[in-house]
Amino acid sequence: MPGEDALGRFLAKLVAHEDLVEACFESIMEKLRQLLPGFGKNLVVNSTDIKAFSNGRRRLKSDPDARWGTPTCSCGLEMAFWGRDGNYLKYRCPPAAGKGVCRDLSPCTHSAYGYVLKLPIKDDIRRHPPVPRETKKWKRLYCLRTSIERVIGRLKELLGLGRITLRGMAKILLRSLLSLLVMVAAAVGMAQRHRFREVRSLVS
Repeated sequence: MPGEDALGRFLAKLVAHEDLVEACFESIMEKLRQLLPGFGKNLVVNSTDIKAFSNGRRRLKSDPDARWGTPTCSCGLEMAFWGRDGNYLKYRCPPAAGKGVCRDLSPCTHSAYGYVLKLPIKDDIRRHPPVPRETKKWKRLYCLRTSIERVIGRLKELLGLGRITLRGMAKILLRSLLSLLVMVAAAVGMAQRHRFREVRSLVS
């Protein structure tokens, strides 16, 4: 059984071929749809945090990708969400918005309104969703989650996403994709043997 260091080196090489892994995942998903007519008819979307292998409480994190999609300003503070502007999410300088104290010796802008950043939602809808995670609306919608929590629980507890020892967004995303691939592959194997009750326990 390879150790965690060996797995980390393997994933670092596999990142360069992520498109092939995604194609493999799509192929096995299509096979499951053929075995289970109606599978995927109702789409449920949810999100969960994956605990990063990072010293996140320090000012200088060992993994700079280990955070939510909220952008940070030049002094390291999370920028203040300031609403949605069409197809963009608007963020302001946190000190100008009353959300912190700037530690930079020179300001990033001389405007009293502070620096403004607009992120296009379509560039990365998972990381910058139309309803940002730091809003009250996100929290209200998150409370409506249902069976998807069971799938997330299996990914974390049984397939290792709750015990990540990797750093860097690319390797984390690939590791998540591999866990999903294993889950769907197991469901395909059970469906081929007509063990449909076990399939349901895996993917719903």
